[in-house]
Formats: sequence, C-alpha cells, structure tokens
Amino acid sequence: MPVKTVPFVTRATSDLKDNMKFNEKFHLVQEIINYGAKGRNLTLADLSGTDLTGADLSDTDLSGANLSGANLTDADLNGANLSGANLTDADLNSANLIGAYLNHADLNGANLSDTNLNGANLSGADLTDANLSDANLIMVNLNGANLSSVNLRGADLKYAHLSDADLNSADLRGADLRGAKLSGAKLSGANVNETLFSNK
Repeated sequence: MPVKTVPFVTRATSDLKDNMKFNEKFHLVQEIINYGAKGRNLTLADLSGTDLTGADLSDTDLSGANLSGANLTDADLNGANLSGANLTDADLNSANLIGAYLNHADLNGANLSDTNLNGANLSGADLTDANLSDANLIMVNLNGANLSSVNLRGADLKYAHLSDADLNSADLRGADLRGAKLSGAKLSGANVNETLFSNK
C-alpha cells in the first residue's frame, strides 16, 4: 500500500510565521504613523491593538479590517471605509470620522467620545456599550444600529436617521435629537432626562 505523507508544522515553523506576521504589522504601523495612509487600500488589514494616535487614514479603505483595541485618538478618518470592520474596544476619542462608512462595523465597547461623525454611515453597526458622549452625530445614518446601553450623553443627533435602531437602556441625557427620524426605534429603559426632541 502507498504510504501517505502527513503534513505537519513544527513549533519552529509556527513561531517563524508568527514573527513574520508581527514584523509585517509593525512595519505597516510605522508607515502609517510616519507617512500616513491617505487613500490606501488596507482591506482586511490586522491593526489590532496598535497605537495609531493622530494618524492620517482619510479616504483609506479599511473595510473588514481588524482594529480591535487600537488607539485611534485624534486620528483623521474623514471619508474612510470601515464597513464591516472590527473596532471592538477601540479608542476613537476626538477622531475625525466625517462622512466615514461604518455600516455593519463592530464598535462594541468602543470609545467615541467627542468624535466627529457628521454625515457618517453607521447603519446596522453594533455600538453596544460604546461611549458616544458629546459626539457630533448630525445627520448620521444609524438605521437598524444596535445602540443598547450606549452612552450618548450630550451628543448632537440633530437630523440623525435612527429608524429601527435599538436604543434600549441608552443614556441620552442632554442629547439633542431635534429633527431626528425615530420611526421603529426602541427606547425601552433609555434615560431621556433633558433630552431635546422635536416639538411635534
């Protein structure tokens, strides 16, 4: 009978591959920090746990990328494509996300306080337990988004699209929702103390 060759990976080979992946990730991060990544195609890139503070990622394609736990404080993501990206527990404090595409992105537990998301698309995104306090969410698309237990305290949501959004147990104290579309939105247990709604 013919002898079958069983493929196997030695520990040394596995460690070498891990080191190569780490080096590729390290070099990519250095490129982004030093030269920016404006308009680059970084689809499915692994940038998890990296420090990209103040990086220029405007108009960059980061669809499906892994940015979980990344530090994107003050980063410029104007017009960036982050659809389907993993941004769980990422720090996006004071980041520029004007007109960014975050549809179906996972932002569970992310920090988006003081972030500018004016006109961004977050339809179908998961923002469970995210911090969006004092964020600019004017005219943002949050249709069908999961915003349960989210912190929207003091956020500006004027003319935002929140149809069928889940806002159960959300903190909306002091938020401005004048002109927002809330048809089908769930607000059970939400704190709406001092929240501004349209007088209709």
